[in-house]
Amino acid sequence: MLPLAAHPQDTPTFRAGTDLVTVPVTVTDRRGVALQDLKLADFRLFDNGVRTEIQHLWLDSDLPLTVGIIVDVSYSEHGTIPRERQAVAEFLNHIMRPEDHAFLVTTATRNSLVTDLTGSIGELRKGTERIQPEGLNGPEGQPLGEPCPTKADGNKEVSRCGGSAIWDAVYASARLKLRSLPGTKALIIISDGQDTGSMHNLKRTLEEVQTSNTIVYAIKVGDVRALLTRGLAKLASETGGEEFRPHGDNFGEIFRRIENDLRTRYVLGFRPDPATAREGFHQLRVETARSGVQVRARRSYYRAVAEQNQEAIPDGRIASRNVAQDLPIPPQEQRIAPAIQQQGPARKSMPRV
Repeated sequence: MLPLAAHPQDTPTFRAGTDLVTVPVTVTDRRGVALQDLKLADFRLFDNGVRTEIQHLWLDSDLPLTVGIIVDVSYSEHGTIPRERQAVAEFLNHIMRPEDHAFLVTTATRNSLVTDLTGSIGELRKGTERIQPEGLNGPEGQPLGEPCPTKADGNKEVSRCGGSAIWDAVYASARLKLRSLPGTKALIIISDGQDTGSMHNLKRTLEEVQTSNTIVYAIKVGDVRALLTRGLAKLASETGGEEFRPHGDNFGEIFRRIENDLRTRYVLGFRPDPATAREGFHQLRVETARSGVQVRARRSYYRAVAEQNQEAIPDGRIASRNVAQDLPIPPQEQRIAPAIQQQGPARKSMPRV
């Protein structure tokens, strides 16, 4: 593996163009064990079917992590919430490092920000204790996103979104909490996936998640009807994440797998050719020359017109107001770059496959 060690006093300040696209990639063997010995020459990347030069390679473990956890507290989930609450608390306690941040959201007839973005384990622990079935003690936290419109039902007003506005919770979390942030970003959704009428449909929600460069992991809980829904699986597969289905009390095992996945990813960085890269969504495909392995990566990204309005931050991250969120250059990249160059650049384009 390329040397990644860095001393704080050697950390440079970076400025990067707004067209950098990062692609988190997980590579596992037949047993599902993450491989950690791949180099730049082992990867091939295709942007809209065209072979594209990979300009940067680093490990996700070296980047700051932001995690949003969305817990479905609607009536159908009441029986599993105590176990979910405990597993969430243990996961956050294990995964959080000083530079990492997390936030907690609940979804039901309304979406609530239970704990805002914080690096404090104590605040997050308090937040997990406030994750309660809807209607038990009233809504916890502040409203997140646009409120659902209401309609008259006899003598009372009820939500037009029904009992579970899941896609609205995902959309608001990606747009309002993750889009402007650098580093590795993930959403973990614990739900049966039965959305009952969000204002944003699954397609629009996926577009927002892709625009914010966020990985989705779904933990699907619920009855037999939940097995028939495919929305959570689509969000996960399209963003390079994974869907899990608990068996008994193995929530802890699932969260450990998610933690391992987030800390053992490679990140490929490339800049689209400005002469041919169009605005909008681009299809991505990542391959590896290594045989007998499984490659999991995001399947698309959103390219917007760049806005030259960004600033460098001493730790190497980029604060940008570009809608496409031009993402981080890690501080250790200057040490990685010479090693990458020795591998030789990939051809910038090849025939469409």
